[in-house]
Amino acid sequence: MTPKNNAFTVEFPWLAGHLKKCQMSLHCPKLIIRVSRVDERLLHEVGTDGESHYGVDQDFLFLDEFGNLIAGTLKEPRWLRMFRACTFPVSEVLDSLTLHQLARVYYVLEVRRSHNLVIIHKPPMNFRVDEWLRKCRADAKSELASQLETINSV
Repeated sequence: MTPKNNAFTVEFPWLAGHLKKCQMSLHCPKLIIRVSRVDERLLHEVGTDGESHYGVDQDFLFLDEFGNLIAGTLKEPRWLRMFRACTFPVSEVLDSLTLHQLARVYYVLEVRRSHNLVIIHKPPMNFRVDEWLRKCRADAKSELASQLETINSV
């Protein structure tokens, strides 16, 4: 295991178990691990349910602050995946969670198997994911109202 990957196992002891479920390993020397903030780009990303669709092979796991799984984009039974492409936008997965589940989401683990890339998304500073999502929606609604007011006044 590289020193960097070892440091990630110390900081995020739950990481190895989740990577194993995604057929990845911290022992892979080519594995790239990053830490990032949850942002609007992430909301538009699409999980591919463990399969590769047009070269895109990524999934998302929604974890609490202790690394326990709350939800993910790996949803369909393997036999059903053979019959249809299953993709799940991050925003839809978050919308499908109960308020209690959403309030518990702390990390969003992005796994791109075909690129040997793992990104651990943490909530924005001073926000929980659910609070940040509410703020984004309120800001978007306010921005739209302002645009409509400007357009309607002309």
